[in-house]
Amino acid sequence: MVVSQKVVVFVDPTTLAALKDLGYALYALKGFETTNAQGKALVWGETTAFADTTTFISTDEYQAFVTKEVVTGGVVLKEITFADVALGDIATFDGSGSLKVTTGGYPAGVTIVNATTEPYTAGLSARSMDAGGNFSPVAGAPLYGLSEDVIVPVDKFLVTFSTAGVPVGAPLAHSMTQSLLIDMTGQTLLEGTFDINKGWTFDGAPWGETVPAGADLFAVLVKEVPLSSAD
Repeated sequence: MVVSQKVVVFVDPTTLAALKDLGYALYALKGFETTNAQGKALVWGETTAFADTTTFISTDEYQAFVTKEVVTGGVVLKEITFADVALGDIATFDGSGSLKVTTGGYPAGVTIVNATTEPYTAGLSARSMDAGGNFSPVAGAPLYGLSEDVIVPVDKFLVTFSTAGVPVGAPLAHSMTQSLLIDMTGQTLLEGTFDINKGWTFDGAPWGETVPAGADLFAVLVKEVPLSSAD
């Protein structure tokens, strides 16, 4: 059964006007663990059409992907070879233009194998119901020839307002405002309120944590797990 998780962001009229004047967008990113220290969190949701109430809806449906593009700066991942996967699957790329999906991988994650001798970028996408049900990248990491990456989705969700122009599928290393890191473990609906001067409030609930403006969002969202721990 598909599990849906919803995050609702509230802003007051003064904050809404200020954010629009600043030319900011509302971004959403998701956390993950990986065997690759170069893993980067990618923008999963982005909108400049945010209002006093904006909702992001995520499900536990995933796609593995490989691409020749490198995750840097504002590069958006395109020309992607992808396949639907479930946790525990192995997605193997042999250069033929498709990913072969088999079972028997690390149960809590997705294993992506490069059976060629060429370097690629590998990653994981998650379904975004607010994006019309399409899949959007959440993680990207280099995948060299005859190697594999393991990516493990975790129930961490980050929302933040920052300068517009970073599209879905591109990395967002820093935000210009305080961010809200949300632990969605066991949750289906959580709400947070952003004030342009006071930052995020969430009734002091244990599932929320504020992240200072300018902080390294990759360090917040991505955790390297040695291969021995992922076996």
